Amino acid sequence: MRRFYFIISLAILALAMVLTGGIVSPLRFIYYAVLILFIPVATSASAHFQATILFSAIYCLIPLTSHATYPIYEVAMNVAAFLLAGYASGRVAEHLQNEKESFRRTSDAYQGLTNALNLNIMNLQAKMDSLSEAHKSIQEIERNKTRFISGVSHEIRAPLSSIRSFSEILLNYGDIEPDTLREFLTIINKESERLTLLANEILDVVRLESGKTEWHMDSVDLNSVVHTSVRTIGPLVQDKALEIAVDAKEPGPSVRGDSNRLLQVFLNLLSNAVKFTSKGKITVGIEDTPGEVKCFVSDTGEGIYPEESEKIFEEFYRIGDYLEGRPRGSGLGLSICKNIVEAHGGRIWAESELGKGSTFYFVLPKVAELPEREVEKIAPLPEISGRHVLVLDDYRPIRQVLRGALEGIGYKTLGAENVGMALEMSKVRKPNAIVLCHPSSEENFEELRTFSRLNGLPLCLAGVIKDEEIGPQVAVNGFISKP
Repeated sequence: MRRFYFIISLAILALAMVLTGGIVSPLRFIYYAVLILFIPVATSASAHFQATILFSAIYCLIPLTSHATYPIYEVAMNVAAFLLAGYASGRVAEHLQNEKESFRRTSDAYQGLTNALNLNIMNLQAKMDSLSEAHKSIQEIERNKTRFISGVSHEIRAPLSSIRSFSEILLNYGDIEPDTLREFLTIINKESERLTLLANEILDVVRLESGKTEWHMDSVDLNSVVHTSVRTIGPLVQDKALEIAVDAKEPGPSVRGDSNRLLQVFLNLLSNAVKFTSKGKITVGIEDTPGEVKCFVSDTGEGIYPEESEKIFEEFYRIGDYLEGRPRGSGLGLSICKNIVEAHGGRIWAESELGKGSTFYFVLPKVAELPEREVEKIAPLPEISGRHVLVLDDYRPIRQVLRGALEGIGYKTLGAENVGMALEMSKVRKPNAIVLCHPSSEENFEELRTFSRLNGLPLCLAGVIKDEEIGPQVAVNGFISKP
């Protein structure tokens, strides 16, 4: 389009020269101005020069329009000047066009580098944030480790001091009266029991947090667990002349869990209620709600400060530990309760009012609502209709996620925690496919592979490795985040 305007301008100039004096018209000098004006918009030197040649050809024909003598010398001189000026302006236009193109490429490259730099800055910022979070996490771990060691040392030192002191008295003095001797031995025995309890609680905490706890999952009648815990704690309640009540309807709801561990939760909560209640009543109960079961232990004790309602579930945290005459304990009971409840897919919290008592609640999903339906013992089952998949992974939360995803799109699933169990279940249940993550042990794995080949059973490895530098290298319609 710009080239078209250039040619039209020169054509108009030639027509004006015909009307104003022909080849000697003063308007011929406007030609040079037109060349200069169109230098910035010219597309190339060749286009510029072609337009110049066209104008020169028209200029050569101007004398013929007036039937005058043909001034060859003047025409030749002017045409030479026109062509030379056209060539020069074309070269200048081409040079300007090249510079513009180079500037555009440089600008694009600069913009690309700027975008890449901004992206790198964002990535570095994200990594810095990640490192900052990791640093905070490490600091928190260090603080917890220090607090844990300090708590263990404090808890061990007190009973050991008592045991050592009374043992030294018994060893160094032979004339101790029988009643005093019995009293000292009783103290040594109680402190030994206290040490044993502390050691067991520490082992519980370590096993729960490391995921090495053995769970014996089955259908559990919570009413039975509650009544067992009340009978067990009964002597402590009687010693303090407290009243204890059970608020649970018959028949009670069932959950899937480890009955011994759930009993441990109730006993820890009841033991704390007895410790911090000097008079009044303790109530333990169960509420059957849609989708989950709510359990509670309520007391009429001294209560908890609002700012301590979350801290009490931390390891070795004890309410008012700095005060004299506080009930003795390891500070691990509520931490263990929290770990057990969360391992069952539930949650625990406390509600309290100072001077009026506290209520500890925890909820557990009902059997039908649990995503994980583990089979501890392999037994023949009725024929299962539809497609079903065996999910193999030794980490229970991973199995839950995979099974939930597969069941959400119409599959029926089974779970196995090791290769040996998966092999036996495959022989008995005949699944349509096996989905597994990276097995922690290769024991029996070759046998499972052989079995799958012989029976036409697809063996699918699930897992995407994310490269921190370049991201996932597969295109997917969706994904499941690993817990």
